[in-house]
Amino acid sequence: MWKFKVSKFKNAAPVTPKFENCITDLNVGSIGLSGGQHIKASTNFIAFNTESGGGGALGIVAADAKGRQPRPTPTLKAHADNVSDFDFSPFNGHVLATGSQDCTVKIWSVNGDNLEDSKQSTLCQVDKRVDCVTWHPLAEDVLAVTHYNTVGVYDAQSMQLKYECGDHGDMVYGATWSGDGQLLGTSCKDKQIRIIDPRSGQIVQTGKGHSGTKESKVKWLGNHNMLLSTGFNMSRQQEVKVWDSRNLSQSLESTDLDSSSGTLLPHFDPDTNMLFLTGKGDNIVRFMEITEKEPYITQGSCDTVEQLMGACLVPKLSLDVMICEVNRLLLLTKQSIIPITYKVPRKSYTEFHEDLFPETAGEEPSMTADAWWEGSNAQPIKVTLDPNERLRKSRNTQSNATTTATTTASKTLPVKSSIVSKVPSVLMSKNSITQKAQEVQKSNVNKTQPEQSSSDNKTATTQEQPAAIVTPVKPFTGVRQSKFRHLVGTIEHKSLHIDNIRNISRSTPGESDFFQVNTERCVVPLAGKGGLLAVLELNKPGRLPDTGVPVVENTSSVSDFVLNPFDNTELAVGCEDAKIRIWWLPEEGVTETLTEPDQILSGHTEKVYCIRYHPLAKYLLASASYDMTVRLWDTAELEEMIQLTGHTDSIFCLSWSTSGDKLATACKDGKLRIYQPRTSTEPIQEGPGPEGSRGARITWACNDQLIIVSGFSKSSNRQLQVYRSDNISVCISTIETDLSPSIQIPHYDEDSSTLFLTGRGDNTVVTYEVSLEEPYIFPLSPYKCTDLHQAVSFLPKSQCNVKDVEFAKGYRLTTTSIQPLSFTVPRVKKEYFQDDLFPDTRMSWEPALSASEWFQGIDRKQPLVSLAPDDMKPLSQAPVEAPKVKKYESYNKEVYKTDEQKKEELLAAMTNKLGTHDEPLPQDLTEGVDDDEWDD
Repeated sequence: MWKFKVSKFKNAAPVTPKFENCITDLNVGSIGLSGGQHIKASTNFIAFNTESGGGGALGIVAADAKGRQPRPTPTLKAHADNVSDFDFSPFNGHVLATGSQDCTVKIWSVNGDNLEDSKQSTLCQVDKRVDCVTWHPLAEDVLAVTHYNTVGVYDAQSMQLKYECGDHGDMVYGATWSGDGQLLGTSCKDKQIRIIDPRSGQIVQTGKGHSGTKESKVKWLGNHNMLLSTGFNMSRQQEVKVWDSRNLSQSLESTDLDSSSGTLLPHFDPDTNMLFLTGKGDNIVRFMEITEKEPYITQGSCDTVEQLMGACLVPKLSLDVMICEVNRLLLLTKQSIIPITYKVPRKSYTEFHEDLFPETAGEEPSMTADAWWEGSNAQPIKVTLDPNERLRKSRNTQSNATTTATTTASKTLPVKSSIVSKVPSVLMSKNSITQKAQEVQKSNVNKTQPEQSSSDNKTATTQEQPAAIVTPVKPFTGVRQSKFRHLVGTIEHKSLHIDNIRNISRSTPGESDFFQVNTERCVVPLAGKGGLLAVLELNKPGRLPDTGVPVVENTSSVSDFVLNPFDNTELAVGCEDAKIRIWWLPEEGVTETLTEPDQILSGHTEKVYCIRYHPLAKYLLASASYDMTVRLWDTAELEEMIQLTGHTDSIFCLSWSTSGDKLATACKDGKLRIYQPRTSTEPIQEGPGPEGSRGARITWACNDQLIIVSGFSKSSNRQLQVYRSDNISVCISTIETDLSPSIQIPHYDEDSSTLFLTGRGDNTVVTYEVSLEEPYIFPLSPYKCTDLHQAVSFLPKSQCNVKDVEFAKGYRLTTTSIQPLSFTVPRVKKEYFQDDLFPDTRMSWEPALSASEWFQGIDRKQPLVSLAPDDMKPLSQAPVEAPKVKKYESYNKEVYKTDEQKKEELLAAMTNKLGTHDEPLPQDLTEGVDDDEWDD
């Protein structure tokens, strides 16, 4: 019956990704002289052979990379000649061992931010080219190296050769560790398979392998006493054999495949016993299963793909277990990496399927190298793949981090001084409990620090922050339920549109909002010399004349412009001649072309790039310029008050905090900066910003506790990054959205915690809910328009029609029209004021103080006001309806009837329908005859 046992993974099906989810535009290297897999993956990176650097380099991309990669391919210049094999440490995704034809083996600490800063140390120099390097599965810093007919085992911490076996008759093709790490198996050109015990220095088993002369590979099948080898038979057909590691005199099973000339590479998952076979130069991926009893190999499916140059399995910790992804195979082709997902079909994907995902080996070593060499054996330290359980353990670890750091500070493992200069810092940190505890403590502090007061922020960059209490995180926050989840966007009636807009500017910088609107008018940039701005009255919708529309004419090209939030008549314009022009627009609207500004602010020496009014103080304006300064102006006094320095390149954008005491900037030098202008002209914090150099936008959220940055990744994909405002040195969340050349302009509604994002040339307004709970950004329903727009600008909260449950309102600019745009939430009882959706809002349309008061150090807050109409009753005070009887409620004799009752009701209904007959029937009225009459 064993032969007919049903496997859980029998129906595991490969899922080929869409093109945009592949890693493309790579410069993959030649594989002619290399015997390795040519691609390896850790939880942090994917490494592969590349042509760059004359073959002595490796391409490195992030483990979660996708899409088109920048050229030239990011490379790690590892060796002077071709890299023949490489392997990531199973305990540290940043540690990479490389072997080369230049006869050296190196250990690398990969720096993902800048590969040129990656640290390296040369482990050994041998007399022949290195063919294979592989890490020990349980003991830290133990590395097996093969070169020609020799196998060596090194201690990577002490940089010492601990064991060497030169008894192979010819070139060693491959090496593999047993699952328990006690033995080492090899395949050799002399057609022998050997099993070595490095600690005893003996070859414990030898057997005749494949009869063919081509390259063979060997793979230990987890913790089983079994080996699998791939090679060729005498007929030059690809061949797979299974061996008992305790007796190599004869294979347990042998399977012939086809006559392809490509070397078969085995990839085995010990948790599921799934085996994948890929051939160099082939276009087929074979999936099989390994069993402990005959038949040992269960034939599976084949998948046809592009011609392969290499393949590898990703670590189990990188799988998406909630979609039943049991394995993911990375296929290396000539110009791309294709991730093939193997999924087991299940009826439901809302729960963790424990039967598919047993506990797997984690990233913590079971023992040190010294302990292993001294004869110790251990089992792998396993971890669960259940996301809920991992999250719970993570919270427990974080809550004990401070205690752990204190109690283990005196237990630092000894490290020889002679090793410190040789071993990469990443390797040393793995052997230093003190440093590891400090890193955990620092990470927890960065993620959980409460918001500081203004006085504390002054020394945020110089004082170490104390550890804070960890706030518990709810499991499965990705399925967060939001009241605004099903928001609806609507274009209002055409009678409110402004149509026939002509000659919209195409030269205004992409970082500009491009479109400004307040409660009375809107401003649109037009094409033409002199920086033309059309100012249109919102209360005068309809079709504009074909010509003769009055404009505001600046004598220089416009780079940015903004309307004063507290004065509907004031317009500030930043120009390329380094001047800021202030216009006071007529109350009745612009009826003729304006050519002379009311004020001019001069001080910048290069193009003004970005201008923003203060959210609380009237007539306070901040401007950023190509001269790498930010200047604060009192527009009422026409005076420059403060100049902020510290930038080393062009400033992309600036953003005031909601409280108005801080200012954040994003710069082309790739850094974010936070200023307290009244305290210091230098930044109080600096941190890494978006990697792309195409611009960025900043917005503050969650009462200024979070900073959200909209920008681009290195691969030019749009992305959102989330930072804690008290520590911007670490990005706590990153989301890549799509590939588009325009920046997503953010608008944050603080009452609903809703973030609106859209860019020039888009037709969709993307929405998110922002929260202090991980992962901080939760997607809401997007609004998709029928045509493309240039920009969207929002109105103050006071303009929302709360009777229609409208929580955000603005205007949408297309190439020819301006359309009112409304965002509502579907509700049933619209006759009530939805007080759960509309808390008291800040009067952002009224100033709290003047610019001069703010510069004097005075702080005030804008008062809160209720949006509830006088004639509406709050929903919280609505009468509670009686609960409806549910169909499958517990039995209630007053509601439910017995079968006898139903039968009686049915008979009564039938009787009533047929009617009653009280009159006698005719046969009842007939008289009979006497008995004696029958005799006649």
